[in-house]
Amino acid sequence: MSTRVRLGRLSGADVAVVAVVAVQLVPLVLLSNVGSVDGPAHLLGAAVLGGAPQEIYDTYYYRDRFPLPNLLTQHLLAGLLEVVTPTTAEKLLVGLYLVAFPLALRRAVLSVRPDASWIVPVGLVLATNTFLMWGFYNFCFALVAFLLGVAHVQRHRASWSTRSALGLTAILLLCYVTHLVPLVMLALFLCTSAAVDLHRRPPSSRRELVGRVAPPALALVPVAVLTLAFLARPASGEFGLGYRQLPHHLFDLLTLRLPLVTYSRLEYLLLLLLVSSLVLLLVALARELRSGRTDWRAPALLTLVLTLALYVVVPENLGQGGLMHARLSVFVPLLLLLAAAAVRPAAWLRVTATAAGCIVALGMVVVRLPVQLDVDRKIEAYRELSSSVEPQSLLVGFRLRGEEPEASRFRPLDQDPLLHAPSLVAVLTAGVDAGHYEAATSYFPIRFRPGRNAFDALGDLEQVPPQVDLSAVPELRYVLLWQDEAARRPPADARDVLRQLDEGFRLVRETADGRLLLYERRSGR
Repeated sequence: MSTRVRLGRLSGADVAVVAVVAVQLVPLVLLSNVGSVDGPAHLLGAAVLGGAPQEIYDTYYYRDRFPLPNLLTQHLLAGLLEVVTPTTAEKLLVGLYLVAFPLALRRAVLSVRPDASWIVPVGLVLATNTFLMWGFYNFCFALVAFLLGVAHVQRHRASWSTRSALGLTAILLLCYVTHLVPLVMLALFLCTSAAVDLHRRPPSSRRELVGRVAPPALALVPVAVLTLAFLARPASGEFGLGYRQLPHHLFDLLTLRLPLVTYSRLEYLLLLLLVSSLVLLLVALARELRSGRTDWRAPALLTLVLTLALYVVVPENLGQGGLMHARLSVFVPLLLLLAAAAVRPAAWLRVTATAAGCIVALGMVVVRLPVQLDVDRKIEAYRELSSSVEPQSLLVGFRLRGEEPEASRFRPLDQDPLLHAPSLVAVLTAGVDAGHYEAATSYFPIRFRPGRNAFDALGDLEQVPPQVDLSAVPELRYVLLWQDEAARRPPADARDVLRQLDEGFRLVRETADGRLLLYERRSGR
């Protein structure tokens, strides 16, 4: 049965999904800025990638021609910047994702069972996850690619053709150019599906075995080659293994705090409703399995079990960027929804789950909005001071205190909405942010040229307060200093950076509330 969305076939749950997604898009209209952590850094990378004729870009950056992961959204933003403003480009990108996620989830759910659209609203809140707040746009779009891949595998696993195998190859490549973790998860689902099918229907001959295994196996070859080639490249930045936070992350997984809590304490109350709904679905699934009406060897269910095993086995800091437990945590509820889609519980449970999903998704928008508005006002301070920055200058931004959301009081978040706000100033002034972390890593297409890596030369830019040596980069023109509130005494460990600013820079301008200050190097004029 076709899984295409047609107006004549929209169910009540489909209409609810459309309404909820419309509300999820409202903050993009109300806010002046998206307010994600890494969003400004992505905009700066896209501006450089787009080939804007700025001499300073050629001085500090070069383009890595290797087919890297983390490519898709960079190129999408670069294209959008050709026709719209940076803020609009980021809003359009986020809006596209918020629409694409439920469509992909619906397609995946209906590939499991054609009448399972009632379960889609339960997963709507997974679109507005922690990664969206962090600005991990490639990972977010990779979740969409993963769901499209699941739907494709489900629809064609019984009989692969050349066309369906090529389609699978294209989806796997889409996963690769967004993020490796969803790619691995899709490959895991594919292998699980193949193993289940071979167990259920053993091949009668070697020829039949090859005919059933070869198409999906060959589809994996291009991404396997690309992934191995990428992993073989020299890696910049930190690479380490760690399990210290595993017990904490296991608790966060059970409560869904790790993939979903972003801004407000009230989000925990909404999570109780979501977790309760998932538990009811899990109970319904268990009853179906016990009665034999549903096969426990379903690919989604087995992949869920394997994902939980990976969550325990894989260290948190595996690879650059780390956050492996956070990344894996979002697949647990996703796979649970896909597994539960195979059953059709009582009508009251379907209605309850659908209603609860809508309430949670809408509630998240409401409780997050006040904090988002506050963050938006703070980001506007950077936009305000950008008018006093001379174009094509090297700048950097520091914070004397962090601006982590309230949720960080409950668990380590280590993400500050203002962390990369100076990159927005660089975008608006066609300049370069010394704190542009993308250009100091090996998994983005724009890199700092050797000898021009101010990110590493200055010191620990992202520490609050920073531990830096401003004399290490004489060409540094401007420093943006976020000091929280002017009336407060600066923290003791900020004395060194304040001394360096007093000795080598002059105060040019500050916001009316005194929170953000702009310094210029004394020899700059």
